[in-house]
Parts: sequence; C-alpha cells; structure tokens
Amino acid sequence: QDIVDKFIALEDDGEMKLFFIWGHAVHYGHDSYPTIKPNVDKVIQMYADHKDTMWTATQGEIYDYVNAVRNLKISRKGIISNNSNVKVYIKVNGEQVTIEAGERYTPGI
Repeated sequence: QDIVDKFIALEDDGEMKLFFIWGHAVHYGHDSYPTIKPNVDKVIQMYADHKDTMWTATQGEIYDYVNAVRNLKISRKGIISNNSNVKVYIKVNGEQVTIEAGERYTPGI
C-alpha cells in the first residue's frame, strides 16, 4: 500500500489531515524522474475523486491558514474572533465550526 492509499484509508474522525507535496512541476514529466509521474497521476486522481472534501493549497495559503488558527482570539465569555482574512475550521465542544474571515463565533448561539 503506497502513501496515497494510506492517506485515503485514514479514518474520518473529523480532524483535518494534510497531504503535502513539495516539488517543481518541471520534474513531473522529466525522464530523469521516472517514478514521479505515476505517483503524481495517482494524487491527481485522488483529488478528483474527493474534491468535495479536499482543499488544495499553496505553501503560502497553508501558512496563512495555520497563522489564522493560531491567532484566533477567545474572550472571557468564550466568543471566538477570527481577525484574519482566512476562513478557519475548528472544533468547539466536539462541534465542527466554520468561522469566516473577520467574523466571530459565539458558542451556544
């Protein structure tokens, strides 16, 4: 079982998972890298099969997302503020919550 199959087989436990590919597109079709092309094709197919539940992002977008999550502000009353320009997905008391960029989430409302 290769890494793509292992990723697809991961349990859907509600937690976000990251499948990170680093490289340059110029290498994907190059004769010097014969093992890369079949794997890239498999990753592309994986995304095509799961595009409704997967997010493709650049390194910069991942960086922005991680920083947005790290910079969430929680008030004494439990109000969570997303002061970034990135939508974030978090769990609050076991509930999956989306907080739009620049918005707040108040638990129980």
